[in-house]
Amino acid sequence: MASSPTSCWAWGATGHEWISGIAIEKLPDSLPAFLRTSEAVAEIAVMGRELDRSKGAGKTHDAERDPATSST
Repeated sequence: MASSPTSCWAWGATGHEWISGIAIEKLPDSLPAFLRTSEAVAEIAVMGRELDRSKGAGKTHDAERDPATSST
């Protein structure tokens, strides 16, 4: 049975923070130790969501195609 496509949400800010934090914790020992402090991990994890936020996070990937949410 075929169904029509639907919009979906990505993992959002929480997911980006989570995965960024995990990635930082797995940095190789050859990098400076200050990058692996708990403060650095927390700060870098928060920055992991900034690119999406600057691109309009919180909207579905095809929001511009939905006449109900379009501003034009």
